[in-house]
Amino acid sequence: MTADTSLEHTLTSYTPASGQERKKPYFDLPFRAWFLPLLYLLSLSLTGLQFYPALLPIVACWLWSLKNDRYQLVIQLTLFFGGYGFINVEKLFPLWTSDMAMGLSLVFWFIYRKPRILWKVLIAILCYIAALIILSMFSLEKFSIQVSMMRRYLAIIYIIVPIALFSGKEFRMKVFFTKLMPYAMIICIFYIIDAVIFAGDILLPNVKLSQESTFYAPNISNFGNIIRKYPLGLLFVAIILFPITRYYRLRWWQLLLFIFGLGVTQTFTVIIGYLAGFVLFQRSCKLIISYCFAGVLGLVLLYGIDSLLPEKNKESGAVESTLRIKSSLDQFTILASATDDEDLAKFGSQRMAQIIPKVEVLLHENRELTGLGFLHPQKTTMTRYIIENEFYTDISENIEVSSVVEVTAVQVFLNIGIIGLILHIAFFIWLYFIIRHLPYSKYYLCLLVMLVCFGFGGFGGLIREYTLFILSLGYAAIILNSREKLDFRCPWLKD
Repeated sequence: MTADTSLEHTLTSYTPASGQERKKPYFDLPFRAWFLPLLYLLSLSLTGLQFYPALLPIVACWLWSLKNDRYQLVIQLTLFFGGYGFINVEKLFPLWTSDMAMGLSLVFWFIYRKPRILWKVLIAILCYIAALIILSMFSLEKFSIQVSMMRRYLAIIYIIVPIALFSGKEFRMKVFFTKLMPYAMIICIFYIIDAVIFAGDILLPNVKLSQESTFYAPNISNFGNIIRKYPLGLLFVAIILFPITRYYRLRWWQLLLFIFGLGVTQTFTVIIGYLAGFVLFQRSCKLIISYCFAGVLGLVLLYGIDSLLPEKNKESGAVESTLRIKSSLDQFTILASATDDEDLAKFGSQRMAQIIPKVEVLLHENRELTGLGFLHPQKTTMTRYIIENEFYTDISENIEVSSVVEVTAVQVFLNIGIIGLILHIAFFIWLYFIIRHLPYSKYYLCLLVMLVCFGFGGFGGLIREYTLFILSLGYAAIILNSREKLDFRCPWLKD
């Protein structure tokens, strides 16, 4: 499996001129290009099912990729460290796999001899870390307790890992894209099989943790009972959307895989994130306007279809439409007509029920500027921060700490206040300005927009390891692609 296949050569040399989008090459890879990704992802699935001998082929894939194909290695490590519905990062080892990634990142930051651009990135990260620590000092909670929650914000340091692993190795962005595509498509296939055939959690066993699925006790429902699969694994697929938008033509069956894979998640915010990335990062304003118009028409059509389908009752007692499109959009009428907190709490699939009492605590404590700190949902025991949430329908869960909400922008506000939220936004904009003159810099912006959209639904945003690993990998790829122009003349790490 080499980087010199005919398709990869075509993609490397392909640069479409204005108005030539229709001449983009199709994505076609030989059969051998699918073998290693399939083997690796199946091994992750078995490991996630607690069949631990499957760790052996995972390590074997790493060793083979280390010697033969570093593109595969950085993709495989990112999938392992982030979990993405395959493995439970908290339970596989005594140390979280995401913490293992952070530890490896720290080692590389210390030993890697950094050119000027990486010093700029490191200074930005250190300033961001310092800001988080300073703001956490304003909290009444002990710093030792806050660290366990704060560390999730810091996963952006993973940027150094792909760069260090490519020491002395050639990197071409479009070859990287071709290596990503099989993983992305196989993940979509796994989603479809799990949702439609198994109706359970087999190929992505840790997507929904309400019921544990293991090798000897798999979570499988009756055939034909199509289920909703939470989109944790589909978040990783976001890393391939930009090249699909800019450099590839998908064949009809490939397009259907992506559409149905995304569709079985039935998660409005994630779908909107994909649509935003696809539409906003087209090559021309004409295409952007065309796709916006088509998107609005498509949404109206799907809303009409969903209105005709039967509604279904959730375990919480709420009612939602079959495709969750009508029920998601109808929530905005709740927001517009809300007359009190109880009406407002119903907005966002009950996400406002999480937010309202916790923001009230923040306001009562007069900590709008600096936040409550990185409170821990289990370890924080200060009674002033423990609330009885009257908006929850399940009274067995209504006693909680004013710490965790699903909407990540609100989470940042609760943790570090208005000042922290401004600094948080400024940091990611600062990272863009460091690479803004490099080719593919819009790749970072595309990922940024998508992850922010995901965050509104509680899926990572810019404050969780699994999404920051994706952003870090894309950011590192942009730097690696321009390495020869960025004064990377310092000695490489020894291979």
